[in-house]
Amino acid sequence: MGCGLPYALAAQIAFPESVCVAFVGDGGFTMVMGELPTAVKYNLPVKIFIIKNDTLGQIKWEQLAFLGNPEFGCDLSPNIDFVKFAKPVEWPGSASTTRHSAPPSFPRRRLIKVRPWSSASSTL
Repeated sequence: MGCGLPYALAAQIAFPESVCVAFVGDGGFTMVMGELPTAVKYNLPVKIFIIKNDTLGQIKWEQLAFLGNPEFGCDLSPNIDFVKFAKPVEWPGSASTTRHSAPPSFPRRRLIKVRPWSSASSTL
């Protein structure tokens, strides 16, 4: 849980010319919020979309699947304003209150060049 942002940062480092996007839940993002200053420090232009439902979704699912749905400790509180969190670390942030509108700072059209990965191009 919470691996979306660190993975996107790693992808941006590996492929600096590509547009890297992280779609993360608010619970998972809360666990790795400290990575945002890292992105600023290394100038990693990752696009981050936080799906806000005020819950620890993976924990809730695990409790449903393994314990019969007790939903203990899954609600996030206090309510975190992620746009306000982004300002002190100098990360540009904006919020959308409807699912049909993107933030004004996000381009409506963008060409994303996908580079296929192969073991021959790996540096491992």
